[in-house]
Amino acid sequence: MKIVAMPAVGPKMFSPVSIPRSINCRLTFRITGMSHRGPEPLASLLNTRCPSRDARNPPSTGVSYHRALNTSSQWRSASQTADKEKYCEPSVERNIEHCGYEKWGFIIYRTTYDEVSARPWEAFKDRVLRDVRRSILESDTPEILDNMDFVFVEDPALEGASVGSLQRRFRAWVREENMVPYFIDEEKNERVYEPRGARHEFFIVVDDTALHGSHVSLVCGFPEDSEEEGREHDKIWHHVIGTKLYDKLGDIHAPWTGDYYRCLSTYMRAQGY
Repeated sequence: MKIVAMPAVGPKMFSPVSIPRSINCRLTFRITGMSHRGPEPLASLLNTRCPSRDARNPPSTGVSYHRALNTSSQWRSASQTADKEKYCEPSVERNIEHCGYEKWGFIIYRTTYDEVSARPWEAFKDRVLRDVRRSILESDTPEILDNMDFVFVEDPALEGASVGSLQRRFRAWVREENMVPYFIDEEKNERVYEPRGARHEFFIVVDDTALHGSHVSLVCGFPEDSEEEGREHDKIWHHVIGTKLYDKLGDIHAPWTGDYYRCLSTYMRAQGY
């Protein structure tokens, strides 16, 4: 707004008191609202509050300072929201997709085959697959259902099988798949880890206790620690068998994989068993 100095009329100058109230209020409001542009000497001269107006009900002819601040705040809020969306950590389902494997899903061994285990086993399989499918369909990456492959190994010869024998069987299968998670550095003569995803590094064991209980055994097929050979890695709840567990076990091919490789969240671990 361009402010023009008002000329004197006779020997008397216009003052804030002599300006009509309606004009004085609008002029004061406009000048106050533009105070961020620089010092306005006239603003101090005309800074006479109009009793008929307040900050909550600004005159329609001006742009209030309150509104200018609100606009800036809204811009910052929108910018921060955009940044958060731009750098938002992807879902575990998206992580699984990013790994790019032909198949994903756990290998699950059944080690109990008595007469009363058949029905609970079928119920266990149905529950696992139903829960996993539902969570995927509700995610932002339902297409990973296309290459999901949970393998339920049923072989009466595995009745009462030990963890060590299952590790050897699992490793033989992984070699057939050509997905061994390490290679031999011939120069250094040492084994170098090469991630292949949870499918080819961990498996699940369902024994009689697990089948009739609420937890199963999670086993590392290629333990780095020799003390873990022949031993389970951890016990986990039935209901956590799914995408979150799969992602949590880690894979550096997924840019946002678990917080710490092979460190399960407390809610996943069956404490006290």
